[in-house]
Amino acid sequence: MAPVVVVWKWVCGRDVIIAELQDKRNGRHGHDMVFYNAVTRHDTRVYEVRVNDVHAMDITAGLGFDSDGALSHVLLFVTKRHEVVPNRWEGPHRDVVGDTIKYLVSAITKEFENRMDYTPWYDTIFNPPLEGRGYLHSLVDTWVPEDDLRVRKCGVVGDDDDDDELYDDDDDDDDELNDGGH
Repeated sequence: MAPVVVVWKWVCGRDVIIAELQDKRNGRHGHDMVFYNAVTRHDTRVYEVRVNDVHAMDITAGLGFDSDGALSHVLLFVTKRHEVVPNRWEGPHRDVVGDTIKYLVSAITKEFENRMDYTPWYDTIFNPPLEGRGYLHSLVDTWVPEDDLRVRKCGVVGDDDDDDELYDDDDDDDDELNDGGH
């Protein structure tokens, strides 16, 4: 069975394709999947990540469902397959691995948009030599790179204040976000 492309994006100047290997669904995966207590069953998916047509990473996803069949918890096990993938993220530039993970989580969100519990969560586990990236644990939600660049105040975006703009050093209300609110 041919891989099915679930994400095809331009990430940090590279062509990134994430394809599900459907013939490996619910197969043996070699990962210890420990879900939240609310999870009563789980499915397994395997994804191949290609960067500029090079097999760069594998991602095994455990999709945990509650007793109502709603997606509740996602475990992502990430394995490096090529040197094009950095072992750790050293900012301030974007993290190509992090962006790739977030695009996959977005694809999962779209697939299960009407079949998720109220607070579905994902955790990312990196197999050595990959390390760090503790920020890749969050709610299962859609994501676009611009989300990380917006200045948000109290979760409100788009009101008549300047909260939804990038910090611009002007004397407006977003300055308080950068000086501790004083």
